[in-house]
Amino acid sequence: MNKKQIVIGFGILLLILFVFGIIFTEAIFTNDNTISEKKQDIEITEFQTDKNTYSSHEDLEISLQITSSRDIQATAKIKGIQPFNRAYIENSKEINLKEGENEITFNEKTPRCTSGCGGVSPGEYDISIEIWDDNEIIGSLTTTINLVS
Repeated sequence: MNKKQIVIGFGILLLILFVFGIIFTEAIFTNDNTISEKKQDIEITEFQTDKNTYSSHEDLEISLQITSSRDIQATAKIKGIQPFNRAYIENSKEINLKEGENEITFNEKTPRCTSGCGGVSPGEYDISIEIWDDNEIIGSLTTTINLVS
């Protein structure tokens, strides 16, 4: 091979890499736009518990307000009070969001022993909500409660 053939081969290789770069970049940006459009369909405007401090085996009401730009069948998943990566609150429900304001409520119980005997010590714990549509999270928020003995 002479120098001219090497230069031409190198130029072709660069051209091929450039074309593949454009194709992959277009695919990545197209997917991102699709995801962000879907995430813009809802907004969790309020996520709260009925009070801030709870004791052992107490009723816990979790409510949220969701504004939706269209009718959506989705799944709401809550998870919380997770010492040592074990969730003491974990639940999900199918929800039918209508265009406009929607209210969803979960009724749960705090763990039976909040003095450390059952693996849950007094303190602050997060409770998270995720809204899923077609295996994709389209909204999420976290709030904090305080457990006392």
